Amino acid sequence: METLTVNVVVLADVLLVGTFAAVSILAAVRARQVGRAGGWVTAAFGGVTAALLGFTFPEHLGVDLPDWVGKALIVALLAFPYLLLRFSAAFEPLPRPLEAPTLGVALGGALLTLALPVVPEPGAGDLPPWIFLYVALALAFWLVMSVLVVVRLWRAGRGQPTVARRRMRLMGVATAVLTVALLGSAPLGEEVGALGAFVRLAAIASGLVFGLGFRPPVAVRLRWRRPEAEALRVGRLAVLRATTVEEVTAALLPPTARIVTAGRVALVDAEGVLVAAHGDHGVDTARRAVVPLPEDRGVLEVWTSPYTPFFGPDELALLDEMATVAGLALERCALLAEERAQRDALAAARQEADRANRAKTEFLSRMSHELRTPLNAILGFGQVLEVSTDLEARDREAAGHIVKAGRHLLDLIDEVLSLSRIEAGTMTFSLEPVEVTELVTDAVDLVRPLAEARGITLEVSAEACATHVRTDRQRARQVLLNVLSNAVKYNHDGGRVALSCAPAEGAVRVSVADTGPGIQPDRQAALFEPFERLGAERSEVEGTGLGLALSRQMLGQMGGTIGVASAPGEGATFWIELPRADDPAVPAPAPDRPAPIAGTGRHTLLLVEDNLSNQRVVEAMLRARPGITVLPAVQGRLALDLAYEHRPDVIVLDLHLPDMPGREVLARLRADPRTRDIPVIVSSADASERRARQLRADGATAYVTKPLDRATFLAALDAALPR
Repeated sequence: METLTVNVVVLADVLLVGTFAAVSILAAVRARQVGRAGGWVTAAFGGVTAALLGFTFPEHLGVDLPDWVGKALIVALLAFPYLLLRFSAAFEPLPRPLEAPTLGVALGGALLTLALPVVPEPGAGDLPPWIFLYVALALAFWLVMSVLVVVRLWRAGRGQPTVARRRMRLMGVATAVLTVALLGSAPLGEEVGALGAFVRLAAIASGLVFGLGFRPPVAVRLRWRRPEAEALRVGRLAVLRATTVEEVTAALLPPTARIVTAGRVALVDAEGVLVAAHGDHGVDTARRAVVPLPEDRGVLEVWTSPYTPFFGPDELALLDEMATVAGLALERCALLAEERAQRDALAAARQEADRANRAKTEFLSRMSHELRTPLNAILGFGQVLEVSTDLEARDREAAGHIVKAGRHLLDLIDEVLSLSRIEAGTMTFSLEPVEVTELVTDAVDLVRPLAEARGITLEVSAEACATHVRTDRQRARQVLLNVLSNAVKYNHDGGRVALSCAPAEGAVRVSVADTGPGIQPDRQAALFEPFERLGAERSEVEGTGLGLALSRQMLGQMGGTIGVASAPGEGATFWIELPRADDPAVPAPAPDRPAPIAGTGRHTLLLVEDNLSNQRVVEAMLRARPGITVLPAVQGRLALDLAYEHRPDVIVLDLHLPDMPGREVLARLRADPRTRDIPVIVSSADASERRARQLRADGATAYVTKPLDRATFLAALDAALPR
C-alpha cells in the first residue's frame, strides 16, 4: 500500500512538473510575438517549473542538491508572483506608489533567502525559530503579490472582447489557485497524506488553467467569440443596408470598436481625409492598427487595447472582414449617390412647379387686399362727396360717376386679373418729406394713455424735431410707435420716458430713453432678431418679439437705421435715424391728424387700421356721425393696449396688420373679460363669404368688405353701437 501511495505521488509530481513545463513552452513561443510581456511571463513560468523540478525529482531519486541550488530554487519560486505582476505592468503601468516598493520587497526577499543559514533536514531535530519567521514572510510576500496580480488581471478584463476577458481572468483564477496550493503545503518536507494530495491537485489544476489562459483550443475560442461574431454579423448587415457614407460609418465604427474593444476607430478616405471617427479622441497609449479598404478606398484605423496583441490577436483578423464589407458598402453608396442626384434634380423641378402654384394661390388670397385697398379710398371719398350737402347738384352727380366707375373697375379686377405676384407679402413705401414734429406728436398722443395708466412720465423735447426727413409717413410713425410703446411696457410703474431729437450726419436722430431694467451689452444685438425677447416671454409683458425686427426691416427699406444703448440697471435708449430732407417748397396741407384720445363725443370708436388712407376714409364717413370719437391704432399690440385702457364702444378691425394678424387680435379681445362684450366690426378686402362666416364664428359682430360701402358701413356701425 505504501508503495502504491509513493507511486501515485510520483505520478502526481510528474504531471505537475509536466503541466508547468508545457505552460513555460507556450509562454516562450508567445514571447517571440508579443515582446516584453512575453519575456516576463516566460521568466515566471520557467522559474516555477525549475523550482518544481528541483524540489520533487531529486528527492524521489535520492539525490542531494547543493545548498546554494536549493536557495536559488526558492528564489525562483518566490519570484513567480512578482514576475506575473511585471507581466501585467507591461500592458498597464503600475501605480507609482506600488512600483518601487514591490521591486524592493522582491529584491530583499531574494537576498534574504540567499543569505539564510543551512536549513536542517526534516526529522533532524527542532527547527530554529527563524525558519518559522522566514516562512511566514515568504508566504505573506507571495499572497500580497498574487492578490495584486489577480485584481489587476480581473479588472483589466472589463470591457474586453470575450476571448481576451476570459483568458485574463483565467490567469487570475490560476494565480489564486496556485496561491491556495502554496499556503496549504507543508513549509518543509513533503506531506503524502490528504493535504499533500490536495496541494498537488490544486497545483496541477492551476497549471491547466494557466495553459487554457495562454492558449485556448480553437473550439473553445470559437465558442467564446460568439458575442463578437454576432456583433460582426449585425454590423455587416447594417453596413450593407446603409445607403449613405454617414450611415455606413454609423453602422461600421461602433461594432468594429466592440469587436476589439478599441479606444478609437476612424475611417479615412483615399486622400487621407478623416471621414468619421468613433471613440475617445484623447487615446494616445493604445496600439494603432491600419486595415486597408479594398480598391484603395481608404483605410480603417483602429486604436486597440494594449492587451489585444497578447490576449486577443485573433480578433484583429475580424477587422479585415469588416473592412471588406465597408469597401463594398462605400462603392454601393457612390452609385446610390449618383441616383439620388438625378432624383434630386427631378424633385427640385417638381418643387419649383409646386412653389409656383403656391405663389399663385398666395396671390389669389392676397389679391383682394392688395388691389382693393386703393379703390377703398376712391370709393370711400366718392361716397362721402356723393351725399355731401356742401356740394352743388352737378358736383354730387360727378361724385356719383366716380363711385359708379370705381365699382365697375372693381368688377373688372375680379374678372380679368390673371397674373400672380412672385413674392407674397412685400411692402411698398411712399417716400416723401415728412416733418419729424408731426411723427412725434402723433406717436406721443397715442402712447400717453398707456403711460398715464402706470404713472409713467412722458417727457418730449421737440425743439430739434422741427425739421423734415425723407420717409414713408405711415411706416415711420409705426416704427416710432413701436419704440415708444416698448419704452412704456418694459418700464417700471412711476418711471420716465424721454423723447428727444438731434441732428446726425445727413440724418435726424429720434431717441427714446426709459428707466427700465436695462439690457446686457452682449445681448443687445439679439433684440433685433425675430421672436427674440431676451427672457421677457417669461414675464407678464405681452409681445411677439417681432416689433423691433420689423422696425429694422422697414427702416432699412427707407434708408434709415435703428440702434440701442443700454446698461443693466440704467435703462435703455433706443434711437432711429432717418435721412434728412429739404423743407417742401410749397408746404403741403397738414394731413388730418387722428382724433385725440380724450374725446367729448357720446361714443368712442377704436379704429385698428395700418393704412393711413383707409383711416381717413373711415374718419370722413364718420362725419355723418358727429357724436363718435376715433381712437386710431396702426398695430395690433397697440390696439389691444388701447382697448384694455379705454374700453371703446365699438372696434373697427382690419385683418392685415404689420405685427400680428387681425384674427388673433379678435381672439384676444374675445378672451379678455374687459373687452369680450365690445362689438367688433371686421373690415377686410377679402370679399369671400367663407372668410365672412369664419370671422363671425370667431366673434365678430359684423363683417364689411373693402372698398367700404358708406351705407353698409354706417348701418353696421349703428347696429353695433349701444343706443
